[in-house]
Amino acid sequence: KKRGCDQVYMAEAWARADGDMLANHMKVLFDGIVPVDFYPGNYVRVSQRALKFVGVSVEKGVAHVSLAGEINPIQSACEKPRLQIQLEEIAFQYPGITKVEAFLNGELLR
Repeated sequence: KKRGCDQVYMAEAWARADGDMLANHMKVLFDGIVPVDFYPGNYVRVSQRALKFVGVSVEKGVAHVSLAGEINPIQSACEKPRLQIQLEEIAFQYPGITKVEAFLNGELLR
């Protein structure tokens, strides 16, 4: 499907089967584990390597994704929504999640 300037293609990726499944799938995005680390598909690993996944919690259908580090300068209007879109596409696979809020170093990303 089209999101922002891009087409979204879901890639199969192995995640740990124990613990919090949503968190484990987010870790795959940030850890750069093949096959989601192909260019240009994994925006996080290609363009935002200084970001680290801290954790995720879900409350009343909202996934709160905690990140640490820093965001590299955004190069274009097309690039601006890519992080949010990748986080949403992972989270929306889980029943009941209707919104994703990302926090960088404790501050809500806009």
